[in-house]
Amino acid sequence: MRILIDHDEVICGFVERMVDVYNGYYNETGASVSVSSITNFYFSDVIPKPIVKAIMRHGHFYDGVMPLPGAIDGMKRLMERGHEVIIVTTILSSIPGLYEQKVEWIERYLPTFDMDDFVTTSRKDLVAGNVLFDDAIHNLEPYRDAHPAAVCIAMDRPWNASWIGSRVASWDEFVPFVETIDPWSS
Repeated sequence: MRILIDHDEVICGFVERMVDVYNGYYNETGASVSVSSITNFYFSDVIPKPIVKAIMRHGHFYDGVMPLPGAIDGMKRLMERGHEVIIVTTILSSIPGLYEQKVEWIERYLPTFDMDDFVTTSRKDLVAGNVLFDDAIHNLEPYRDAHPAAVCIAMDRPWNASWIGSRVASWDEFVPFVETIDPWSS
């Protein structure tokens, strides 16, 4: 089965890192921001867009991004079970070096991952698969429309509360869920 998996907030804690950097260096209000307070995918409800871009432009942002609990083991288990696992992520062209940072992150935490299965696109619906595991409704909905037989699964996050479809709260829920999917029906 071909499983497409988003990088940020599915495999790694991108938002946690963003919140940590913001609270530590940019937050002039004195009130701490938390991941649970972010209800908009683009953080604009909590962190001003120019600050998000400034944080992202820091050349070593991903050095402090940690894997989400169970993500590395979950990826390995899926690959060991013979699934074709493809990391599909968006790279903002306005952020120099972002592609290289993500590649380095994957090579550090998933050294056996075949980088030929690393796809960057803002149009995930153009990549065929049986399963899409993502945190962003703006990826899940077009994918479901383009691939009605595919299973779209949201990693539960505050910004995707309105997603109507399958969702899991963790990798410990995702891997067993995948094993229940009939590859011939998707």
